[in-house]
Amino acid sequence: MAAAAVVVLVLAAGIGWYARGWALAARVHCGSGWWVDPDQVDHEHVERCIGISDSSTFGNERLRDAVDLIGEQNALATGDPDRSAVTVAVLIPVPRPDQEFSPASQDQVAALAEGAAKAQEHLNAARSGPALRVVLANEGSGEQGWQAVTGQLVRMKDDRHPLVAVTGLGVSVVETLQGARALDRADLPMVGAVLTANGLDATGQVEGVDSTVSGGGRIEGLFRASPSNGAEAQKLDEYLDAAQPGGEYALVRDANRADFYTYGLANSLRDAFTGKVQQGPPVVFGGDSDPGSIRNQLNLVARQVCGRGGLLYGGRASLLPDFLDRVSELECGSGLTVVTGSDAAGLRPAEVPEGVKVVYAALADPDALRASPDPLGQNYREFEGSFLRDFPKADLANGWAIMEYDAMLAAGTAITNATGGKLTGAPPSSRSVLNSLRQLGPDNEVTGAGGLFWFDAETGEPRNHPVHVVEVSEGQRRPVSAN
Repeated sequence: MAAAAVVVLVLAAGIGWYARGWALAARVHCGSGWWVDPDQVDHEHVERCIGISDSSTFGNERLRDAVDLIGEQNALATGDPDRSAVTVAVLIPVPRPDQEFSPASQDQVAALAEGAAKAQEHLNAARSGPALRVVLANEGSGEQGWQAVTGQLVRMKDDRHPLVAVTGLGVSVVETLQGARALDRADLPMVGAVLTANGLDATGQVEGVDSTVSGGGRIEGLFRASPSNGAEAQKLDEYLDAAQPGGEYALVRDANRADFYTYGLANSLRDAFTGKVQQGPPVVFGGDSDPGSIRNQLNLVARQVCGRGGLLYGGRASLLPDFLDRVSELECGSGLTVVTGSDAAGLRPAEVPEGVKVVYAALADPDALRASPDPLGQNYREFEGSFLRDFPKADLANGWAIMEYDAMLAAGTAITNATGGKLTGAPPSSRSVLNSLRQLGPDNEVTGAGGLFWFDAETGEPRNHPVHVVEVSEGQRRPVSAN
């Protein structure tokens, strides 16, 4: 143990990657720039490692293609003598390959990294403003390493190619909020790609959060490309009012209040579908339980809602296939409509049993975008053509690549605007990038793959970004409504 401690100390001093708050002698080094708590270490499976890198897959090979493209772009960005460079981090919760249930799936996280890589390529090719160097910041599958990783990010503001913005930001859980507050205190602006929890924006007023947990107050530098749970629920209600008038729904909700996505989604669905929710208390399960307990709970939930016809599902989509399997086994799923939020974009059509229909609000559906009127349709088709040169078409289905592309594009646009488009000169400060993000408006919008949008300067909420409604049934996924 003493020898291992000395090795770790030497490595930390040599490469400068260390995590404040962890005792140096207690860390295990698992690759260039990334670390793991020894209580979590598995010496045969280093995928438990967390940290920051522009060359590591963190043990998850689904990230390989994105990491390779980012590495190529970084070499070009930092090796160009006629152009300065700055760094943008993509904060992600990389799941372990063997992990059964996680807040974000392997497919979602891989797609997000791919979207970041394509946005970096697009922005660097534009030859306007500083070149972008991109790093991936893995805070762990459950974001358990948020404190160490955000500490590393803050210190990167003083690097040769300084960190000036953070995108991605994981999912809508307590750790995301705490990390956002830490980055905001360091004047690092953030653009969330798939954050939808009500109030997880510049207001800092996240629905249902105890102020002693959240820290309270505004998060001035937090913007997001994704519409809120409330916007999703309203769109779903509008669509189903026309498509299935007179429908009644049972409310199924996750009792885990630390998951802001599920908590706010259940409340938003309940409020949007006022007068259509069946009487009685909601059916509840604990999504933060161990896998065995979750399965037992989903069995009970399936029995409670059997034959009800319509469900408002306020839970993570990673649990939805198991729940639908239970409903199918009870042979009471015929004619069932399950209504839920954007997390369900990762649901595969084969996971929906015969006779069941899942209706969800998508942040960015590729089929809907491809068929949109120009200029949105043209913008998306150009992005898709570029994406397919490097990555499989299947990785577009869940929308995470599109949303991160737009988040990175917003950050890159703000960086370019903050420097007046100059290729050389002093890099912009993170504070100037933050102010530049505030200045994005209807006359200075982001031309994204998922929409032409800008940010509300007071709330950090996106304006004009569409929400699509998608149905999954009979082995097919199809968009049925868009705005």
